Amino acid sequence: MSQPLPVIDQILFCIMLFSVSSALSIALYGHDKKAAVTKNRRISEDTFHILALLGGWPGALYAQKAFCHKTKKVSFRAVFWVTVWLNVAGVIYSFTPHAQTYIQRLTGFT
Repeated sequence: MSQPLPVIDQILFCIMLFSVSSALSIALYGHDKKAAVTKNRRISEDTFHILALLGGWPGALYAQKAFCHKTKKVSFRAVFWVTVWLNVAGVIYSFTPHAQTYIQRLTGFT
């Protein structure tokens, strides 16, 4: 029987993923805010939502406040919060025995 994935490795992976995704979110929100002001090509909302789903939502929350950007459009905010909850649920699920078995098969870690 294989050993479970070390929790510390999983936590470190989450921290790295959230950090990189959040930094990218901040940069993209800043870029998009500048593009909005200068009437240049904008970043699609889908890009922001995918990044939030992948763990960039803490950086996105910071950037929304810091740049006063993407804070008024109700449909964007609704989808954003759905991605946050899906991400949180996915992280929590990843620590369950069922998910651990799947991760082991996927990564070959034993």
